[in-house]
Amino acid sequence: MWLFFGCQRRTMDLYHEEKEIMTSRGVLDKVFLALSREPSVPKTYVQDLLIQEAAAVYHMMVVEGGHFYVCGDCTMAQDVHQTLQRILMEQGNMTEGQAEGIMHSLK
Repeated sequence: MWLFFGCQRRTMDLYHEEKEIMTSRGVLDKVFLALSREPSVPKTYVQDLLIQEAAAVYHMMVVEGGHFYVCGDCTMAQDVHQTLQRILMEQGNMTEGQAEGIMHSLK
């Protein structure tokens, strides 16, 4: 299981210890942290990390039948939705309609 997690600054990562424990116990295979307001670090959002891992995300979604759980505000959820749809279109050579169909089936 992969976790894509975002917050403004590292000090706001309230679940740091829990994520480390879950990773060490094999509950989480990978943890990706997006920091949008960390000083001296380029602004990164969860969507950016998803794009960086696009091939693996596509494989998990389509080949493995993986699931996505999105927590956060509506704007972020919409951005993640659009990013996942873009990944489907680019990685799977799908039309927008085909990608929308898969996204709809995930709801």
